[in-house]
Amino acid sequence: MSRLLYLDSLRGIAAILVVLFHLIDPFFLNYNFNLSESTINNAKIVSRSIFNGSDWVSFFFVLSGFSLSLSLAKNPESINLRAFYFKRFMRIYPLYVIILFLTYLATYKGDSDLYVLSQTLLFNFRNELVPQSWSLSVELIASLLLPYLFMVYRKNKSAFYYLIFISLFLYNGVNQSQSSALGFTFNFLLGIFLSDLFLHEKFLNKKYFLLIFPFIIFSFSARWSIDWFPNIKYYVQVMTDFLNMDFHQLFYFISAFGSFLLIYFVISTKFIQHILSNILLVFIGKISFSIYLIHFLIIQVSYNEIVGFLKPIQNSLLESVLSIFTQLLIILLAAAGSYYLIEKPLIDFSKKKANIWFAKQ
Repeated sequence: MSRLLYLDSLRGIAAILVVLFHLIDPFFLNYNFNLSESTINNAKIVSRSIFNGSDWVSFFFVLSGFSLSLSLAKNPESINLRAFYFKRFMRIYPLYVIILFLTYLATYKGDSDLYVLSQTLLFNFRNELVPQSWSLSVELIASLLLPYLFMVYRKNKSAFYYLIFISLFLYNGVNQSQSSALGFTFNFLLGIFLSDLFLHEKFLNKKYFLLIFPFIIFSFSARWSIDWFPNIKYYVQVMTDFLNMDFHQLFYFISAFGSFLLIYFVISTKFIQHILSNILLVFIGKISFSIYLIHFLIIQVSYNEIVGFLKPIQNSLLESVLSIFTQLLIILLAAAGSYYLIEKPLIDFSKKKANIWFAKQ
């Protein structure tokens, strides 16, 4: 099966939206999640609803479940677990450690070496140097489980559906812990199910497109647009408290469904696949992991300098737009360098060595 480049493009678009979410955020530093917030700036809500970094990370998890399941499906009766785990580790961990130490060197604040070393342990879920790495912790834990979840789906679909039901009870809050990572198992289970639909060519009927598209938009905007409806937000908070669920985790649950439908829509629509196969979008998708990992570092080292340089313009809107555009361009250039100098050589190395070291006799 050839690589689905249009899904790489979709991953790249998601990465860009996460980056824009974090680039815009510094201009709204006074934003908070308090239910008692009396004044709501419409611009804040609109920007966060469109560039919703939180729920596009939820999308990454569903897409990972889908992509990894497709790779396992190439040889479902003889899954090489050691090769699978080695390639997943090499795909995620080395680049993360490099970005971690580059961030440490660029933003050194007197932290102890022991503190920095502790940040290399992705399973500790508390990383102040590379804060977005909490999602990598989820990816690693899910990678350990996914081959077994995939095998359950192939051999006993009824048991798999029970697992989906059980995973709902693990959705108990993003509190930077192993329990919250297990909650995201739901996303990966949806990805496994989606891969089976794809392999058996059970595509979405076009008559449902207009029905699902509003929900997709809602699922990626509700987390922030709910601020326009304070009464509804209050009752949602009461409900999540009663269910012992973190308020914001509820929206990860909603966006997991939205992500499932978005991917299902794309794999069912040749026209959208053609658009997403644009060479520029495919390239952004190719470097999307580097974009995701490096963007906080670039923001940290460039934000003050770029904003200060643009200050003489004396037009806050123009300054903001130019600052965001400049930082985004630097991030893309840095990510391209990271991909070709670090990420791609590691991918090639892991594939080559996995075939040699872990070849089945």
